[in-house]
Amino acid sequence: MEAPISRLILTNGQIFTQNKIISGFLVIEGNSIQQIGEGAYIRRNSETIIDVQQALIIPGFIDMHVHFRDMEQASKETLESGSKGALHGGVTSVVTMPNTIPPLSTPTVLKKYWQKIKSQPVYCNIGYYASVKAGFSLSNIPEMKKLGIQGIKIYPGDFSEELELQWKDGWRSDLDPTEFSQKIPEILKNFQNEYPAWKKLFETAKEHDLLILFHPELPREANLRHKIYEHGLQIAKTEKVPNPHLFAHHVAHPVYTNELALVEMLISLLYKYFPDPTQAPHVHFVHVSSANVVEIIHLMLKQKGYPCSIEASPHHLFLNYDMLFSSENKAKVLVPLRSAEIQENLKKKWQENQIDTIGTDHAPHTLAEKQQDFSTAPSGFPSIDFAGQILLSQVFENQISLEQLVNMYSTRPAQLLKLNRKGIIAPQMDADLIVVRKTDPYKISQAQMKSKQKWTPWDSFQVSAEIEYVILGGHLVYDKSKDLCLPHGNFLMNKDE
Repeated sequence: MEAPISRLILTNGQIFTQNKIISGFLVIEGNSIQQIGEGAYIRRNSETIIDVQQALIIPGFIDMHVHFRDMEQASKETLESGSKGALHGGVTSVVTMPNTIPPLSTPTVLKKYWQKIKSQPVYCNIGYYASVKAGFSLSNIPEMKKLGIQGIKIYPGDFSEELELQWKDGWRSDLDPTEFSQKIPEILKNFQNEYPAWKKLFETAKEHDLLILFHPELPREANLRHKIYEHGLQIAKTEKVPNPHLFAHHVAHPVYTNELALVEMLISLLYKYFPDPTQAPHVHFVHVSSANVVEIIHLMLKQKGYPCSIEASPHHLFLNYDMLFSSENKAKVLVPLRSAEIQENLKKKWQENQIDTIGTDHAPHTLAEKQQDFSTAPSGFPSIDFAGQILLSQVFENQISLEQLVNMYSTRPAQLLKLNRKGIIAPQMDADLIVVRKTDPYKISQAQMKSKQKWTPWDSFQVSAEIEYVILGGHLVYDKSKDLCLPHGNFLMNKDE
């Protein structure tokens, strides 16, 4: 005799469904939403009922960009600790980046990481990308696809023995997006066919329906970077910049000759090899930091029909290099924090629906590593623990609509990852849900972090949202009032597997 399917009822809630809010209840059976009803719920036997007392119920957040480390970097983060932090921030599914040690570039390493996900308690759903590092081969893509990769992540300077990606320093210009679009015929006319590996990568990704994700920077020689950084420090000293090292870091990784230059290189490659946009792979630009980059992607790719998407990170939307931090090192990140003007212009693009997804780029390093000299301290910082609180506060403070946020941090990521049962609240969809309430403003405290590292530059940042419950696959997995976290996460597979 089969055991009866469990039923969980969320009642007396403000439910965001079909881009509107209704007052009512949700009936969850097993791992799926069974019913959405208006008004009061009539209790039956053998049901667990949670009265959310008019709190907001929205889809669980899906973060396409985290670094959960593990393996030889377990001292920084494990899948268990990172996923626990995710629940605290209202994130029910993540895809972790492949720059692990060893990197996720071969089927053998992917299998080891898959076993890591399966063999330890995980608190949210976890998927992964592949990287083009040592051992990567296009011939392994079918096997890697079966092992569940959600895409291929490209970092500046990436290549493997079998796939020698050529990086051309010199595509850059100081042209604005419109001027670059006028120059593209000349660029294509003078195009040298010295990039066959890029064409093979693009074609393989298209054939296997995989995203290609790009860190938007061109590789630079380390000594040159350091010289530019030192020059930036001199400028900061002369102009009495509040955070001279963060300013110099920005100068050493400038928007035009790094971020925009990489995008222009990719535009040229896509135009050359895929004059028919329908034959091009989907390109996802991660943690874009500048409105200029957003504009050129829209003008040159989106408006031409090329499949692509743009991700922004909360720190580029809400932090800048002149803000007060307990330590400059804690706020060091790549792509760097920009000026207040650049940050505000990017935020406007976000508010205007020109950003597709939000990705925290949660990057845990040990505090000891971050306390090194600024130039040698690693880039990146923890942020997943407070992602939902930071972003939902923007909704409660009328900086962006709830519909926009849910689309960028739930619905659109589910579409890009082909998670057909996630990202919206509707009958027969997965019951991955957040219950959140608007609160009086309070300051983030790094002491509350659930992930492994207990430091963040977000410490003391003011928010006005509190996540009270998280439901994952029909299970109550987080209850703030009881300090409850339960590990019901699974390996994140797309529709094809």
